[in-house]
Amino acid sequence: ARLSLKMEVLGTKPGIWRRVSLPADVSFFDLHCAVQDSFGWLDVGEHRFEVREAGEVEVVFKRKPAEGEFDEVTSPVSELVLNGVSQVHYVYGTDEIWDHLIQIEGAAEASRDAIPKMEGGEGLCPPEGVGGPEGFRKFLEGNHPLVQEYGSELVARIREGEFDCGSVRFRDPEESFKG
Repeated sequence: ARLSLKMEVLGTKPGIWRRVSLPADVSFFDLHCAVQDSFGWLDVGEHRFEVREAGEVEVVFKRKPAEGEFDEVTSPVSELVLNGVSQVHYVYGTDEIWDHLIQIEGAAEASRDAIPKMEGGEGLCPPEGVGGPEGFRKFLEGNHPLVQEYGSELVARIREGEFDCGSVRFRDPEESFKG
């Protein structure tokens, strides 16, 4: 089967979200690559997946798990569905934190295509280093040091939020893993 997922960057206005489908047997590391590619992140910060219950972190998946955490490379996303979990948080960043809510919207019949497919989305992602949602707000207002570096044209494009599904290119997770 293929899973249909809606991924949203929390705390952003205008809202930034993507809808992708991918094989249900992918690992959390594969999902990490799909999130990075979907939003145009540069994969330069730490990341983890969190299953939360009533706002409390119950389960963590990481590439290098600590005791009590799970290995994202060997853990399939389908385990969430089998255990009745319908959403997971993807937390990205080291100096700035971007919290993404990933909702499992459903499953569809499997296809031969093993790569993720972009099915929809809205909003352009902020540049890396902008400082999380609060920095993003300042960036859009034109009150951020990166505005001069990137230019007011980028700020205007992000404000307009013209996301093009066809522009997303998904990497091979195995190549990313080696890097």
